[in-house]
Amino acid sequence: MKKAKKSVYEIITEQIINKLEQGVVPWHCPWNKHDMNPTNLISNKSYNGLNIFLLAMQGYESQYWLSYKQAKSVGGNVKKGEKVSILTFWNINESKDKEGEKKEYAILKYYRVFNIEQCENIDHKRVEEERKKIENFEVIDFSPIVSAESIASSYKKSPEVKHQGQRACYNKVSDLILMPNKNTFHNEQEYYSTLFHEMGHSTGHKNRLNRDTLENFAAFGDPVYSKEELVAEFCASFLSAEAGILNHTVENSAAYIKGWSKKLRSNPKIIIEASRYGRHAAEYILGARGGEA
Repeated sequence: MKKAKKSVYEIITEQIINKLEQGVVPWHCPWNKHDMNPTNLISNKSYNGLNIFLLAMQGYESQYWLSYKQAKSVGGNVKKGEKVSILTFWNINESKDKEGEKKEYAILKYYRVFNIEQCENIDHKRVEEERKKIENFEVIDFSPIVSAESIASSYKKSPEVKHQGQRACYNKVSDLILMPNKNTFHNEQEYYSTLFHEMGHSTGHKNRLNRDTLENFAAFGDPVYSKEELVAEFCASFLSAEAGILNHTVENSAAYIKGWSKKLRSNPKIIIEASRYGRHAAEYILGARGGEA
């Protein structure tokens, strides 16, 4: 009996799996950025946990943050009308029970910070060092790829896409995609692959495909979150193939998938499942699918 013809999705999935089995080059960030985590300007300590995401989602180019008092302490001030960002921390306290034994309990508290881009007259050496790094970024003369632009515009229920800061991310709460500026990417193909990845995430929103891997993940790095990352990257690969740019991006996509799949070795079917969800996401963006994933 004649074998059924493989779909383009099956072919690309096999191609990525073959690269995973062969070993792939380490993943690289497809755009130029000068640092990793949001950091307090005065203490030079990086924020951690949930605070990374709370600040990264704000979309500022600078990594540095400080409180209102800290801005004053270095001769600056917060610009009029700027909105505060909230950070959380656990305050550990002690109390005694009826028997006189000490007990520890934690209270979740918060404090307010501003990015240095929201401030003026800040006199600190790290501000100047960062400014020079940003000025020395290598940038490209970005030329839109017609086929990729066509795919992006075919996404009829797309969330707003903002180009600012140094993070590429999708915020499901505000239903917003944040992307670094186009000319900071190493090339046009990697820009569109990254955009397709974030669009892939956005298809999981409750008002679109209502995908459980987006709506129900508990925390960064847990298995459900990891699967959602695989889904988004498969979606990006499928859309990149549709746009004719996959050969420029597939190595990095395979490296990205390999990095996340290490967390999911207990479930060997996860790659195939993520590929299926990624196909649904790609078809939704292309206007070929509706309903749930």
